[in-house]
Amino acid sequence: MDVRTMVTVLMVAGAVGAVFTGFARRRGENRLQLRAESFLSGALFLAFAWNIGVRNGLFTNRAGVPSRWMEGLLGLTLISCAGLSALWASRFRARGELLLSSAPTALDDAVRRLGEGMKSYVGVFAGRLGASNEVASPGGVVCGFYDAEIRSVSPSGERGALVSVDRGFSSVLYVRGECVQAQLEFSASELLAPVTIRRCTVGGQLGVDLGGDLNPAEGTGDLPEVPTNALSYERVGKLGEPCLVVGKLERTGVPGRYRLAGFHHGPALVAMGAEAVAAGRLLMRRSRACLGLAVGCVMAAAYLLDRV
Repeated sequence: MDVRTMVTVLMVAGAVGAVFTGFARRRGENRLQLRAESFLSGALFLAFAWNIGVRNGLFTNRAGVPSRWMEGLLGLTLISCAGLSALWASRFRARGELLLSSAPTALDDAVRRLGEGMKSYVGVFAGRLGASNEVASPGGVVCGFYDAEIRSVSPSGERGALVSVDRGFSSVLYVRGECVQAQLEFSASELLAPVTIRRCTVGGQLGVDLGGDLNPAEGTGDLPEVPTNALSYERVGKLGEPCLVVGKLERTGVPGRYRLAGFHHGPALVAMGAEAVAAGRLLMRRSRACLGLAVGCVMAAAYLLDRV
């Protein structure tokens, strides 16, 4: 097997793996990661198609652009994709290792440590979700936040067509301990939560909980007979529900008030209804998938740039 054939096989394997990683509907997956991985898998497929086209003379001097220039541009694009994938891998790994190596610290204990002279405290914090006001998900659940996909009911029992994407959250979210609370910097892209399927109406709300363990592939024939025309695949944060927060606890400008944010002052990672070990293992799997994708992009880019 020559080098060109070997690299082609590796690109195909990397692209297929990226597609499965990007489009797998795992519990708690977020759409931002799906978009990023789908983009990277598309770049690998483009590299593979270009490689086959060049080998067969399909792309040579089309539109007056030398094929080697196009290969160089594609190689630089793949390097950028590799950098993005490696960044995702490092973020997932940092959070996953923290969840696996550190026992969750109760928010009250963390605040006491801040009172001992620490400026900030990085770790995994355990508490309960609180909010300044309530919101209602499309499935009718009163909560602090929700992230939902509204889909039509499919006769085959599979996921129906996407109708809309709906997100909502309280103006201020908190993590509450026994005696203290901390304001939470929140983003749906940094959320780990089980997906629950509930019936709803397009343009309205109807709260019928179908349970978080329902498998859509088993069909919807045994569901309650209610007047509805859509299903809401939603992740919600119920008020008072236990949660884990991976990030940094720090003081605000107001005495006695605290804030939970990410490592670099962005949103913190929030895991709802999940144990630290399970959430950490999920993040480590994502890290390995992104790292493998970065390696595939680098190998493909090296091959293309070597031809320039």
